[in-house]
Amino acid sequence: MFAEMFWGRVKRLIEKNGMTQKEAAKASGLSYNTMRGWMYKGIIPIAVDAYKIAQALGVTVEYLVAGKNPRKSQADDIIKKACSLLREAEEKLGSIVT
Repeated sequence: MFAEMFWGRVKRLIEKNGMTQKEAAKASGLSYNTMRGWMYKGIIPIAVDAYKIAQALGVTVEYLVAGKNPRKSQADDIIKKACSLLREAEEKLGSIVT
C-alpha cells in the first residue's frame, strides 16, 4: 500500500515535470532498470535512493513517502550543499594521499 502511494506520487511528478521514467532515473543517478523494477515489484527504495529521486523531482522525501510538504525546504538545500562540499573535500584528500 505505501509503495503504491510512493510510486504513484513519483509517476505523477515525472509526468508533471515532462520527464520520462528513464530521464527521471538518470537525473536521480539510478539505473532505469533498477527504478522500474522497484516500481513493478512495489519496493520503496532505501532512504539514500529515495532522497536522490526526491531531489531529481524537486520535492522532499517526506512528500514521496507521506504526501506532505511537497516543496524542498531550506534544510534540503543546506544538506545538498553539505554533501557537495564533503564530496569535494573527499576528492581533494584522495589526491593528496595518493
